[in-house]
Amino acid sequence: MSSDYVTAARSGGSLVAYVPTARMMTVDPTKLAQATARWVDPADATAPPLEVAVDPSGSLNTPGRNSAGGEDWLLLLRLRA
Repeated sequence: MSSDYVTAARSGGSLVAYVPTARMMTVDPTKLAQATARWVDPADATAPPLEVAVDPSGSLNTPGRNSAGGEDWLLLLRLRA
């Protein structure tokens, strides 16, 4: 059986989460109201970040395949000043 976890780190007003496979996640939407959220392609960090679509219940999905064809993504959250 393989394990597959989201790994996150926080520093100051930023949080980065590595999401290794395609999935739906749930976040507290009241917290996202205070932050900007973007998907970053880990295979091509120079590509423009993608806006995160969060439904009112706080559910969000990874954006599909990255530029290398993988399903892994970085979720970048930055608190608004």
